[in-house]
Amino acid sequence: MTYEIDNGYDHESKIKEKDLSCPPLSGFNHPAVFLRWAYNRGFLSDELLTGEPRLEPALKGEGDVREVMAGSSFMKGAIKTSYFKDDCKTFVCFFYQFRGSDKYPACVDRNAEVYFGTAKYNSEEFKDEAYLFVPYDDEYYKSLSKYIDEAWDKCPDLMKGPTIGKERLDFILDMVRQLTETDCVSFSVMKGETSLTSSKIGGYPYWPKYKEYPLDSNGGKLVLLAQINLSDIKFDKLPDTGLLQFFIAADGSLGLGDENGYKVVYHKTIDESITEADVKELGIPSNEDFKGDGSTFLPAYEAYPLSFTVQKDCLHAGQDGFEKIVDEILKFKYGCSVRRRYYWEILSDADCKYLESKCPQNSHKMFGYPLFAQEDPRRDLNTAEIYNTLLFQLDTDYGEETGVRITIGDCGVINFFIDKDDLEVLNFDDVLYNLDCC
Repeated sequence: MTYEIDNGYDHESKIKEKDLSCPPLSGFNHPAVFLRWAYNRGFLSDELLTGEPRLEPALKGEGDVREVMAGSSFMKGAIKTSYFKDDCKTFVCFFYQFRGSDKYPACVDRNAEVYFGTAKYNSEEFKDEAYLFVPYDDEYYKSLSKYIDEAWDKCPDLMKGPTIGKERLDFILDMVRQLTETDCVSFSVMKGETSLTSSKIGGYPYWPKYKEYPLDSNGGKLVLLAQINLSDIKFDKLPDTGLLQFFIAADGSLGLGDENGYKVVYHKTIDESITEADVKELGIPSNEDFKGDGSTFLPAYEAYPLSFTVQKDCLHAGQDGFEKIVDEILKFKYGCSVRRRYYWEILSDADCKYLESKCPQNSHKMFGYPLFAQEDPRRDLNTAEIYNTLLFQLDTDYGEETGVRITIGDCGVINFFIDKDDLEVLNFDDVLYNLDCC
């Protein structure tokens, strides 16, 4: 992850807007000093030095760093987090902030006040932009770099080096677990035999002939995505008997975008006399009927049995809310304020990968915390409070050992959400269906 910390063009624009008498390149003065300081410490990344080959000679005194920044199609005037090695990335993100009397922009202003004196610093001539008028020379670098040196020397060890340490990372993960732990029903998909009323992915659904079968907006019969025989699960949010079924349309988008392209059905009782032949006579399809049909794309073309386990679930990296908790821990436990940024923009890549590595491997589940390949659809729809419960989730599954193959777009995931109040009265008419893929 990378983001822009500062851009010389933003400061240059002030010169034009306020009709200041200083040279346009003055907007790049303090960003150039920071790059020079980082280079002298050996903190600039290979990505930057390779991406803009003219920069290193300029940093060595064989050119103007400001001109390189302004004229570089690679840098485009900016300073980005990826321009620094992990050894100092956290420090850079913390120190180079635009709020705080001890942060770099404040130091730039303080340096200008020392240079000009308080009276001239506040004069109308500078129009509150005195920092742009300080001459850019070696003295400027020496005086300004002292502030950076002082901040670096005072910087906690947490913000130095390529990692904050496994002990701290484990503490963060343990705190997230304690704060967010809840029960969920995890299920495994496997190869094996299924029956009309068994818990399964795909296959023919149990269906009484007197009940109206769900159709998409074009009149096509929906296909069974999953069927849960509730006698297989002992969970306080679900009844002990009956069948819970999840249907989707057999079209290019798997019913997404069609208000009738998906359906959740609950059968309170099961008529054991109904057979698969009875279901076929009703013209109800199975996902297996579409195997080899190149024009129809379904998550699976076989019927797979399911097994269930009630277990603990907690927020993991990549899920909404995880970053907020980590940011708070970094701030209040370790004194590292990320302000309006996120932990993954500040911590090293190695530390972020460690946090991500603790995500659960099995993401097929009911209840608990949803997984998304991109983002939570409830955020854009402002429906998180309405569809507040993850009813069912099926993830892409290429089971090398099991032989299972479930493909949801490009490594995507399917979610069904419901309001907890509707769930309590077993009303499944209003659910939110989501298909999220990379």
